[in-house]
Amino acid sequence: MAVSGAVIWAAFMNRHSLPVLLILLGVLPVVGASMVRILSTTITNEGVSQRTWRGWTHLRWVDVRSVRFRGKGSVVLTGPKGDVIIPGAFYTNFDALLAWLANRLPHVWPA
Repeated sequence: MAVSGAVIWAAFMNRHSLPVLLILLGVLPVVGASMVRILSTTITNEGVSQRTWRGWTHLRWVDVRSVRFRGKGSVVLTGPKGDVIIPGAFYTNFDALLAWLANRLPHVWPA
């Protein structure tokens, strides 16, 4: 995200620079897609859903087959319909989120 912010800032400061504009046009779809995924994440008592490039991925808690932890505090839930990435950095209390998820996913939660 920091790199994309720097590119956007450089493009704003150098509006007449073609290389910076081309880099910006290459970075914006990636940043936009990741923001859509982050902002569309919905967690309920029944399950989790998230918008991806291929449409919506809906996972009920009982359908989750595995839980993985990625760098930067992300939790990846894998199910029959695909993966849902829960970005921990966007939650005010990540420890409470992990405890809440562990209560809903005891059948796959890592020991």
